[in-house]
Amino acid sequence: MTKNNQTNELTGLLTISRFREVAHQALENTDLRAQGVSFIYLDIENFKNYNEIMGFSAGDEVLQFMAKTIDDEFNNRHVAYFGSDHFVILARNSEALVKTKTIVATLNAKFGQMSVNVKAGIYTLQPDDDIDISVCCDRAKIACDSIKHKYDASYCFYTNEMGRDLWLRRFITDQFPTALASGHIKVNFQPIVRALTDDVCGLEALVRWNDPDYGFISPGQFVPVLEQAHLVHKLDIFVIEEVCRAYKYSLADSNLATVPVSVNLSRLDFSLCDIYEEVERLIKKYDVPKDMLHIEVTETGLNEEGNFLRDGIIKFQENGYQVWMDDFGSGYSSFNVLKDYDFDVLKLDMKFLADFEKNENAHIIIASIVSMAKKLGVRTVTEGVETKEQWEFLKSIGCDMGQGYFFNRPAPLEQIWESMTAKRRGNEKLTNRSYYDAIDRIDLKGSNPFSYERRKQLDQGLPLAIAELRNGSYRFLKATPGFVKLIRTLGVKSVKECEELFNDTNSNINKQINRLLETSTQTGEVSEIDFVMNGNYANISVRYIDQEANSTAFLLEVANFSQNRNLARSKKREEAMRFIYSLFDRVELINLSEGTVENLYRNNMHTSSILRGGAIKEVVDNYAQENIHPDDIAKFRKFYDENTMEERIKAEGGKKYITEYLRTKDENGHYCWKLYCVVPFPLNNNRMLLSCVCDVDTKKSLKLIGQTAIKKDVLSDSDGKISRAILWANLLAMSQFGVYWKDTDRRFIGANQTYLSYNSLKSEQELIGKREEELGWELNPDFRIDEDQKVLTEGEQVVNREGTMIVDGSLRNIATSKSPIYDTEGKIIGLMGYIIDITMESRDSKGLLNLAFTDLLTGILNRRGLMDALLEYEQMYLKRKADFVIAYVDVDNFTDFNDKNGRSYGDRLLSEVAYALRNRLGKSCVIGRIGSDEFVLLKRVKDLGDASQLQALIRATVADIHQIGNKPCQVSASVGTALFSEVDNTQQLLRKADRKMRMDKHGHGRLTKMFEV
Repeated sequence: MTKNNQTNELTGLLTISRFREVAHQALENTDLRAQGVSFIYLDIENFKNYNEIMGFSAGDEVLQFMAKTIDDEFNNRHVAYFGSDHFVILARNSEALVKTKTIVATLNAKFGQMSVNVKAGIYTLQPDDDIDISVCCDRAKIACDSIKHKYDASYCFYTNEMGRDLWLRRFITDQFPTALASGHIKVNFQPIVRALTDDVCGLEALVRWNDPDYGFISPGQFVPVLEQAHLVHKLDIFVIEEVCRAYKYSLADSNLATVPVSVNLSRLDFSLCDIYEEVERLIKKYDVPKDMLHIEVTETGLNEEGNFLRDGIIKFQENGYQVWMDDFGSGYSSFNVLKDYDFDVLKLDMKFLADFEKNENAHIIIASIVSMAKKLGVRTVTEGVETKEQWEFLKSIGCDMGQGYFFNRPAPLEQIWESMTAKRRGNEKLTNRSYYDAIDRIDLKGSNPFSYERRKQLDQGLPLAIAELRNGSYRFLKATPGFVKLIRTLGVKSVKECEELFNDTNSNINKQINRLLETSTQTGEVSEIDFVMNGNYANISVRYIDQEANSTAFLLEVANFSQNRNLARSKKREEAMRFIYSLFDRVELINLSEGTVENLYRNNMHTSSILRGGAIKEVVDNYAQENIHPDDIAKFRKFYDENTMEERIKAEGGKKYITEYLRTKDENGHYCWKLYCVVPFPLNNNRMLLSCVCDVDTKKSLKLIGQTAIKKDVLSDSDGKISRAILWANLLAMSQFGVYWKDTDRRFIGANQTYLSYNSLKSEQELIGKREEELGWELNPDFRIDEDQKVLTEGEQVVNREGTMIVDGSLRNIATSKSPIYDTEGKIIGLMGYIIDITMESRDSKGLLNLAFTDLLTGILNRRGLMDALLEYEQMYLKRKADFVIAYVDVDNFTDFNDKNGRSYGDRLLSEVAYALRNRLGKSCVIGRIGSDEFVLLKRVKDLGDASQLQALIRATVADIHQIGNKPCQVSASVGTALFSEVDNTQQLLRKADRKMRMDKHGHGRLTKMFEV
């Protein structure tokens, strides 16, 4: 600003405050009022974008040019700069419009090519109007705002209707706090209905304002005003709290308690407050599971905002909330938004159904959007459903859900429930939700709905159906016209007749379908068989989709080879390819042109999956870390170096392929030798390679083991004789005993692969330099310390001395042998030993005794196995005062998870918890399951500090579980610990740990609603 804040430094025009003074003085001139005056409000549209693209200095030049143009037109009279890109002028009526047009034309001519346009609002002061400069400026601005984004209008005069809008805007901002407090603003609900079942599967919370004096104010009127006033976050937080309160006190008492509620968030919520923390605060306050509250964000808001909104949406999703895109298709950049965001659901704007009956294009557009969404793995809701015809059409094209007046108007919760009951429309159970969601993701209308990106078919009229096995009976949920047409060629007249055939327990089809479904459910792969029906040679393929307590859904494809000879030949070629595939563990297609890898075949569900469509380097790095022996990782990366593969293949000459032998994890997590082969595969002018992996026979494996050991440790004698070093290296590599060696300080300096694999160690680096007591796997390390000292100081030999060791969370009986290592001068420089696991020998000799100690569901110890281990720990304490801790672990809210998702997923969760605990803690802890969702860990410790560390590690291990099958979730556990030295016997120990676990659950467990599925 210049002196006395009278003019703006950048533009040289009057400041806002000075303009108000000058304008007020001018309007006191009765002659001027008699001539008639107007206030002109000018706004530079898209100026923010211009600044971002051209820079602020270029933007300043636009403002200065604008100021000079206005100043020249009005001869430096009553012209002000109102900040940002806004200007205000007080002018005579006679010149207001003419000069406004001139200014707009001049600016648009100079900057219009950069999408910078000037809009003008004009308010003509009436003779009887009060002189309030602020009101006059506001009215001119209202006129200007009314033509924003209207490219065929550059100016607009203020009208009385706009005045009423201004009054309402002020009424809204003034009365908003009172309306919230007095209950004039209420939350209504509108049901969302699933097309597959016609049941209510959700509700949307919709806010309504009914003022006792003014009457009904629509959301379209008050929401934009609250956004402009930066008050909208208070409204949205109010709605979320009302929804949470309703869930706890109203929904919980009605049959609608099992359906989630979606709430709308404004883009401004993410900048005006920490909306994520506000939501978290409220769901904890009212004890609402995260999967019962969905977040809706409008498409137009996504187009306007930057990274902070994207980051906010990602934060919600990463923490277990579903995020839906509302009003899809209402803006200009819908598909760009889909590219940049991963939404759970698209809500199609109701405008698509506005002229549904008259406009055939609407049918095509909606069907295309639904199909596109399914390809993206996104479910769809269509808003504005008003007629049965609309609803039946949406069902036919695969739209997943509908919402609109056809089902119910927005209403208070109790009215919604009464209405749904009257219309005999049920509500979806928690256990069915994820099951039906999985079915909805299948696109029967798409080009390739049958595969996991494995089978490629281009026929758009595929004979497909989705069927369900519920309580032992089959029923069809969906079927394409192609399916109906094809089964008729087999002599089956209708889908109903096909259903009856499937349920005929005396028919071969029933037995074959049962077998196919069982195989596909177990493997997750496509299962198929050939059969003959009414003289037709046919094929049926089944792919498992999902299951819940009493139901399993699957996809069906039927082919009639007798109707299509070419298809029969194609079938034979496919069978031949499957046979060739079966010779390998896995086959990948490497696209060098696009830099991607795609999995074509895996021989079983245990083979490590590859990243579908992943970049080559990313896939190679991930696969190497997960599956390749640490010593072979560098070799693996070099072999799959995309920059040199083609060159190396050419260098092979006539062979035309390259191979490499690498140690790779098998389904049991053990390393074995595999042959990797890469061969060129030209396809559609793209640079393609096939990568194949297969087993290596025993003879070759032994040769590789010996070669590896020799390369790592010694070279052969120069005269070609077999040296003792070579013999030693081969003996270690091929020994079935776990061999290790230590220095005189009892620290490990090496071990063979058998020893490393037995103790679940990835490499020697996890072992070297440590003592056994540091590794924590010895139940009685003091005994081993004494044993080692005698070997190292007295030269004593130990032969098959029995002991106990923790391996993968279980106590194992082992026999240990040790001898001193002497140098050439007869000095002891270390010790060498080996172990033999005698647990299996002793238990196998007793038949099924081993099963009596193992939990069949999780593979860890059961209650009996744990009690045996606990007695071992107790005996060790009584003999040597070796203290130990017991940790009681309870999975929070497990009953809720079972109720929502069914027992099968509950079992998978328990198995996942057991695997996670054993994987992270199994080297030093005994781990078992003693009840439904209760686990126990035992570990030798020194003091309470060690016990606290174990408690924290258990919690972190369970919290790292984020997915069960295809269901995302958040898991937490309550943990109680107790030291044996604090009690008198094991019964007291168990009771104390259990009591502390329940105290821990009371402190945090009930507030942690897990399984946001």
